[in-house]
Amino acid sequence: MTELANTERVISLAHQVSLKVPGGVINLAVERMFAVDCWDTIRNALANDIPHNDFRGRLEHFCAQCDEKFAVPPAAAAWALLAVARVEEYHRSNPRIEPVWSGPDPDGIPFRKTQQAILEVLDSAERSITLISYSVYRIPVIGNALIRAAERGVAIRVIVETPDLLDLGNEYSTLAALGKDVQRCTSIYYWPKDARECADNGKPGILHVKCAISDGQRVFLSSANLTRQAFTINMELGVLVTGGELPEKIESRFSALIETGVLLPVPTKTARTGFPFEVIEPNESEKYVTCVPLFDLEAAAGAFGNSCAVEELIPDQWAVLTDRRSLRPGMFVARVVGKSMEPRIPDGAYCLFTSPVTGSRNGRILLVQHRDIADPENGGSYTVKKYARPLQDASEDQGRAGRILLKPLNADYQPIVIENGVEDIRVIAELVQVLGRSGNETHW
Repeated sequence: MTELANTERVISLAHQVSLKVPGGVINLAVERMFAVDCWDTIRNALANDIPHNDFRGRLEHFCAQCDEKFAVPPAAAAWALLAVARVEEYHRSNPRIEPVWSGPDPDGIPFRKTQQAILEVLDSAERSITLISYSVYRIPVIGNALIRAAERGVAIRVIVETPDLLDLGNEYSTLAALGKDVQRCTSIYYWPKDARECADNGKPGILHVKCAISDGQRVFLSSANLTRQAFTINMELGVLVTGGELPEKIESRFSALIETGVLLPVPTKTARTGFPFEVIEPNESEKYVTCVPLFDLEAAAGAFGNSCAVEELIPDQWAVLTDRRSLRPGMFVARVVGKSMEPRIPDGAYCLFTSPVTGSRNGRILLVQHRDIADPENGGSYTVKKYARPLQDASEDQGRAGRILLKPLNADYQPIVIENGVEDIRVIAELVQVLGRSGNETHW
């Protein structure tokens, strides 16, 4: 391999790191590379200095490739990583804004086309897509792009107006227009009728947003619905924004709407199984690839409380997850009973959890167990709540005693207070996703 090819490969590796690792963490790694001319010493320093598993793993992979494959000295690799990170930082802070147009073109001035722009957003996604539209009808090109993204491991959220759930009299179902293949590989959300303000004539507000966001880095805002007519013969105007703060801010707004229960998962039709997912008896090759264990929450809490790992439990049933989320050992599904975490977790909802829980626990929704817990909703020594430490305790080391608040999201419920609970409280698992309630109980 030529020296130029080596240089291009190192720059490409550095670019991949800069897309996933924050600038402050990259700066720390670069300092270590400039300070020491020994890759083994640098890797040991990164292992001690960077607690985040994913960030540390990406930087360790970069160092290993530079050392073992390309024989690049640490200082040269540091310059490459620093330069690429600064360029990426510049693009993020200086957005590119392009007009997007569908319709007559009398002056010959070139504009991006609507279909071209939205496909760029969907096809460029590496981690996440949020797609919002008022109307969806006869647009297979978008469905195919979503399926391709799911096959790449992208987590996809689709937020749609749902006339079939609101009785607004539309002539077709948005969900049916999406198609079964898209429904299987995405998480679909809607805005419940009882959460909307109404006009004087009693008609509720409508979800009229048309938007596509990928990775918090690109956002397409448009007047165009996801319909063939909007992409071909309508006059539609929009903008495609790449970089800057806007894509992430808009993505965060919709994440907050989901997290606070303003937007809810569309009910899954599961009358045959009684679950909001398919239940199977998998072969070994399917476990933690397409499905995770389905446990009774009390049994899971009891087993974990006795230091049993989720892989050591023997589930009677396994839940198939269809949103193409990356699964791993330690994940499981359990049913959460009670109203204290509404609206985020409806009473009786099945939820996906992951264990073990690493890093700071503060502000995360956790399944915890402690001898002093007497949860008024389930009567057991375990509960699902938002973990919080008062400000005066939050600066203490994780292993030292301190006061813990296990906070409900429902204002009608009081926090569970555990004094001096840090040392022996058991944090069993963290909430990943609310999957929905069983078919005969769902009332969205």
